[in-house]
Amino acid sequence: MFSLQNLKNIIVFDLHNCFFSAGDVLLRQKKGVPMGSPLSPVLAILICAYYEHKWLESKPPPVRDRVAGIRYVDDTHNVVVVNGCDVSSEQEAHGLLNEMNSCYHRDMEVQVEKIENNMYHFLETTVVCRPGGV
Repeated sequence: MFSLQNLKNIIVFDLHNCFFSAGDVLLRQKKGVPMGSPLSPVLAILICAYYEHKWLESKPPPVRDRVAGIRYVDDTHNVVVVNGCDVSSEQEAHGLLNEMNSCYHRDMEVQVEKIENNMYHFLETTVVCRPGGV
């Protein structure tokens, strides 16, 4: 059995000793989660979840209760409940989603999928949005 300190040491070692080749050149990755490391998916989930949790905890319960999401490694599908009869509710939802997309560390970049014809893609799925939730 190993301690949390041992786990931390393994992660720090992995972050500071990630090398890869490009042609004949050996490169050391200095920033970000190590490419190709078995720890990378776990680190990506932990880092993203940390910032999302921090953001969500900063919101009062009525707002927090309207936000939900699904995560798969570094992909996320976020949903905000709106009152379809209230235009300001929809505007507030867009504001919350934009805020959530900017809650991450300044070196992290969020790529937002475009919604076209009430459809958007998440992983290998196409989600269709219909008025009234039908």
